[in-house]
Amino acid sequence: IKSGRSVDSLSIKIIAKNTSESEMTIDDIMYFLRSEFESLYDTDKKPTNKKFVSKVMGELIIDPELMKHCYQKLLYVKANIPKKERAKYMRFIINEEYLKNG
Repeated sequence: IKSGRSVDSLSIKIIAKNTSESEMTIDDIMYFLRSEFESLYDTDKKPTNKKFVSKVMGELIIDPELMKHCYQKLLYVKANIPKKERAKYMRFIINEEYLKNG
């Protein structure tokens, strides 16, 4: 990208051919869930939400299949639920489906 006669910046686009999408590892899913939950529940400013996220992650780590299910559910919520309603919606789902002791 030029600015006048000089180059201002470079733009690179990588296109892969004949690649199959690889499945995310459990560690990748765990990192994704934790970072999404921390963002969704604003854990930097709300310490009770930070405890909630830690509790959820503790439960999900025990059962990798449950973690994968939660990952798929979160992707669905991000794609189909309005942004301002996501935190409430996910908290309800988490309490009903993923937290065994409420």
